[in-house]
Order: sequence, then C-alpha cells, then structure tokens
Amino acid sequence: DFINISGFSKVLLDPIFFGAGNSFIETFQHGTPMVTWPNNFLRTRLALGLYKQMAILDAPVADSVDSYVNLSVELANNDKKNLNLRRQIIENSNKYFFNNHEVIREYEDFFINCVDKK
Repeated sequence: DFINISGFSKVLLDPIFFGAGNSFIETFQHGTPMVTWPNNFLRTRLALGLYKQMAILDAPVADSVDSYVNLSVELANNDKKNLNLRRQIIENSNKYFFNNHEVIREYEDFFINCVDKK
C-alpha cells in the first residue's frame, strides 16, 4: 500500500533524525521526490547517498529546517520541477542503481582477493 500511495504523493519527507533509505528505494518506480536533511548520523544520509549514486544533481537536499520546509513546499507546488525530478529518479535509478553491475564486480574482486590471500 505504501508504495502505491507514494505514487500519488507530490513529495515524500525523509524523517528528520531517522532516515528513510529503504522506503525511498521502494518508491523509485514512481519517482516521487524525497526531501532529505542529512546530518552526522548515517541513518539520515541514506537518501543523500542514493541521490548521489543516481547522479541527481538538483536533488532536494536541505541544510536547515527552513530549507527542508521550502524544498517540500516548492516540490509540492511546482509541477514542472516535480515532473523533471521524477523523470530523473525513474531513469537514473534504473541506470545507476538497479542495473549497476559494478558492485557485483567489486564483490567478486573482494572475494577473489580473500581466497588468494589464504
């Protein structure tokens, strides 16, 4: 239900001080943008990391309470910006996240090196 409802939402909010990494990944199929405000805790940096991995240059990443609110309102009201970001998330999540086989090769190299060192 959450995944389907997220497709009807204009914007998702990454919970401040908690983070929503898995939830964000689940919504990639709809491309619904998630406003995030990362801090020093890893749990708050997952959405930021996913945006970076997907090469989303204009990701809605806040640096204060005011920018968190402003980005959220802007994405909810600016259809052109929202649709552009949705397209980027859908296209780039497939290209750089789901169909990225580089991590598989990195794991292969890691395990081969571990076996070779024994």
